[in-house]
Amino acid sequence: MLRIKLAQEQGFDKVVIVADATARLEVKRPKPLHSEQNPDDWMVAVDEAIRQLPINLKKDIGAMGLAGQMHGAVLLGEDNEILRPAILWNDGRSHDQCQTLESAVPRLDEITGKSAMPHSSIRSAISYSQILPEP
Repeated sequence: MLRIKLAQEQGFDKVVIVADATARLEVKRPKPLHSEQNPDDWMVAVDEAIRQLPINLKKDIGAMGLAGQMHGAVLLGEDNEILRPAILWNDGRSHDQCQTLESAVPRLDEITGKSAMPHSSIRSAISYSQILPEP
């Protein structure tokens, strides 16, 4: 689910939410432990949600910020084209590789402040070529 909140300043230190819109995003789970989304769908959802906002409020938008997806991986090709669906933070397919990494570096959590868990950003240190099929 993508959610947009439109806020307006009212005075020096007060902000009020004046509109709210949502758009559906599908999480694909093609196999057990997999969790993926098509990155192109993110901008389609932003556009869909913005279209729901009242027209009279949209004309005064001075800035927009987007937040949400984190600890995900969007793999890009040489020309910055999206190669495959984004692997989301809660994808668990790299469990075996994380265990191998922790065995190879027993003090990993002490060194990095994080243990190697499939949903953590440390999985970036694990070669995706081990867990992804050739395109």
